[in-house]
Amino acid sequence: MQPFTSSILARLAKEMGYSVILESNFTQAGRIEFKSGKSCFFKLATLDCNGSAAAKIATDKDYASNFMKSLGFNVPVGKAFFSDEWCVANNTCNNKKAAIAYAHELGYPVIIKPNSKAQGNGVNKIYNETELTTTLEDLFLIDNIVLIQKIVPGRDYRFIVYADSNPIVYERVPFSVIGNDKDTIFELADNRIKGIRLSGRHIAIEPTDPRIKKRVSEVYNIQLSTIPKSGEKLQLLDNANMSCGGESIDLSNHVHESWRRLAINVSRKMNLKLCGIDIMTEGDLRKELSSYTVIEINDHPGLEHYSSMGEVQLERVENLYRKVIRDLDA
Repeated sequence: MQPFTSSILARLAKEMGYSVILESNFTQAGRIEFKSGKSCFFKLATLDCNGSAAAKIATDKDYASNFMKSLGFNVPVGKAFFSDEWCVANNTCNNKKAAIAYAHELGYPVIIKPNSKAQGNGVNKIYNETELTTTLEDLFLIDNIVLIQKIVPGRDYRFIVYADSNPIVYERVPFSVIGNDKDTIFELADNRIKGIRLSGRHIAIEPTDPRIKKRVSEVYNIQLSTIPKSGEKLQLLDNANMSCGGESIDLSNHVHESWRRLAINVSRKMNLKLCGIDIMTEGDLRKELSSYTVIEINDHPGLEHYSSMGEVQLERVENLYRKVIRDLDA
């Protein structure tokens, strides 16, 4: 089965009369040749429409946050900390000990995340020093830079921006289950994950994920073996990434112009023609812009999960990619 983005890009380009070559082994990457003689490459959701330096900044959460703050946008309160090897190489004392001291200064709970990973990988809500110490050790095995941030209240929204066109906007709701008086939380989570995968949607989470066990214990004071009451809803993860089982609610037709302008302005200032912008707010997107925090910016936003919501959403994604392809030939 071909990956979603490369498949849809290849199909649309051919429909538009362009020549397409797909890498033959995994079909994740491709090349579009235009009638003008120009060409472009793509790999999964990464296209040639963003500059390489701007894209590299976006994939570095600490750099991106610092630049967005300097440009006048609200970002999470937080700092970057480094593995022992990275501290030596870069002559810094922002090590594990400094990270623990900073978390104490912020006050628990805090958010901890690897600097360069995507799709919610490694994102944890930490409730105490013991937990933080263990998590830092684990994350430094996969990333030399780890961020510790103050909790940002509100609801989680993703804006997909391409140039000055109207953004695709949806709310992201964290992975949750609903009790039925017979299945344990573990069984409910397992069944939900299997159901999502049967629908054709890829998710990178298992019911054995330690973050699920931790949240159930910390927030609800119960265990994975607990049988929730019928109709009882339990949120099993703190992050709302679609790749971690989150659900989306399409708001593209219901967003106040001021929020649209904010998202487009962020993308312009960060020199990204195509990007995903994650915003937390306690405000109402249907009303005038209010207090917000730009959590992250993504230079290669995936649209597979959004597309799977229905024909309207798939058509929006196809129209966006048609415009991208057309502009790459301009």
